[in-house]
Amino acid sequence: MFIKRAPLTRALASSVLLVALSACSSSDDDSLTDGINDVTSEADADTGADADTDADAETDAGANADAEGDQVAAATTCEAANAAETLSAADAPYFAFANTRSTGFDAGFYERLSIGENVELSGCSEPNASSDNFAVTDGTHLYGIGRFNQDNVTRYNIETFEADYQYSVVGDDGVASNPHDMAFVDETKAYVARYGTGEVWIVNPSATSQEEFFVGTIDLSAYDADGATEMTRAVVVGDRLFVLMQRLQQFSPTQNGYIAVIDTNTDTEIATGQGADGLNGIELPMRNGLDMFFNDATNDLVVSSAGDFFNPDGANADTLTGGVALVDATDFSVEVLIDDDTLGEFVDSVAIASADKGYVVTTTSFGTAFLRAFNPTTGVVETDPLSNFSGIDITAIGVGPMGNVWIGINDDAAPGFDRINPADDSPVGGRIRTELIPESLVFIAR
Repeated sequence: MFIKRAPLTRALASSVLLVALSACSSSDDDSLTDGINDVTSEADADTGADADTDADAETDAGANADAEGDQVAAATTCEAANAAETLSAADAPYFAFANTRSTGFDAGFYERLSIGENVELSGCSEPNASSDNFAVTDGTHLYGIGRFNQDNVTRYNIETFEADYQYSVVGDDGVASNPHDMAFVDETKAYVARYGTGEVWIVNPSATSQEEFFVGTIDLSAYDADGATEMTRAVVVGDRLFVLMQRLQQFSPTQNGYIAVIDTNTDTEIATGQGADGLNGIELPMRNGLDMFFNDATNDLVVSSAGDFFNPDGANADTLTGGVALVDATDFSVEVLIDDDTLGEFVDSVAIASADKGYVVTTTSFGTAFLRAFNPTTGVVETDPLSNFSGIDITAIGVGPMGNVWIGINDDAAPGFDRINPADDSPVGGRIRTELIPESLVFIAR
């Protein structure tokens, strides 16, 4: 399984815009989706398998970088892709699924890319009810997380691209939950991080009815005075669930983020010894956590935080309260890998290609991003951004199944993914076109 996230700046902007359009929200959480960037990195720790560092899939950085080939100049629209014959499994051993959205944040769907000797758009889902969505996988299916004003989980068959089901994640109280992520233990047990509440849902991803889907809850409301913890990421590592919480106050990151740790055998919280004020979880030395994935090569959770990105004062000593932290998945110790003060820019997302090569996306304002290489072992970041990725709108980043780094680009004329070889930062092929602007991205082996 391979998973990729997307920069949260636009996920957050999407929610903020939707709030403005709807003029309603049940809590801070319903309108402020993920803080700033999705992607993340490619690991979606949903199952604890990190795509960015998956030894079987990624091997040496760039080792198979040329194997993906170039894009087939075939279908570039969903209508054409759905009408065309899909690449055979022999020709396309992997699928990539991207959540895409319109420029006005008023529409979106999932687009499928077939990855083999060539890469091409090979299908699209039915339109989503909103542009605020997120893609995750258990390694077999695509799961679409319908966020603000949708409050549902949809499972798709990756071959037919048809929905197996769509279940609500709104509780008996009727309060909008704004789900943000889903982490899997096995075929019959998973967890849904519900951003707009203080409860994680325990669910059965193989359920055949809404009643079977909901199994139980885990109460994390103690982490925020208003009871809604803004939980934005969930990662399963072994028999532990890690839940990243932003703990915002009136949409503002005024306190440090936290990670709650849950025993997946008992669904009870573990006392980590890393919290304050009687809290069991891990206190982070930064605010507004956006993304979290597991790096199995180092046994660390990699957490990126944006600080006070939406403060009108911009990047300064008061607003730069984010960066990249490493959390040991065994003893829960925390280390700051990248401090945003040293960059003078907000951290948006991270991807790790190897022990000595990673990439960090930073932003100065919405739609203005920079991609820099860094050393994941030392935390040293290159001073200059990559020449082709400076001052542009980067919407997603992650490591693909053949070792290339995929970078989502918001380009009015040609949205899609550019790829680079992490061995030397050289471009791989041409842009892989998507019909709409790519956001979150997952890779699935067929």
